[in-house]
Amino acid sequence: MAVHNYLDTAPYKPLVVHADTAYRKNSVSFDGTLRRHPYDEAKFLLVTLDIGKGSSFYEFKTEDIRHIEMRPQIVLENGESIEQVRIWMRQSCFGIEMRPFVVGGDQDEGVDTKALYGYDRPSK
Repeated sequence: MAVHNYLDTAPYKPLVVHADTAYRKNSVSFDGTLRRHPYDEAKFLLVTLDIGKGSSFYEFKTEDIRHIEMRPQIVLENGESIEQVRIWMRQSCFGIEMRPFVVGGDQDEGVDTKALYGYDRPSK
């Protein structure tokens, strides 16, 4: 499946968030934008945007969410805003990290970020 098919999925709003008051002790946090998994309803994607490193995305199981915090939105030059969250995942759960790149190309220059990520990467 092409990268943009993963990233073109609908925003993800989990209905059940565990009321674990001690989540910081047994969880690990990740920041990004929540997206629906393109074919598995038991999973979701977390798309990150690190201006210095480019973007990547993570795949996790919904059942491993321990807490979600809203973060400030990112506003792109074209006025589009991207909702950001900090999500706390159960320690020792399994996740997959994926980082799209162009083979043989400079990963910071000449990459069509709109085609890869679904939006233009903000300038450094």
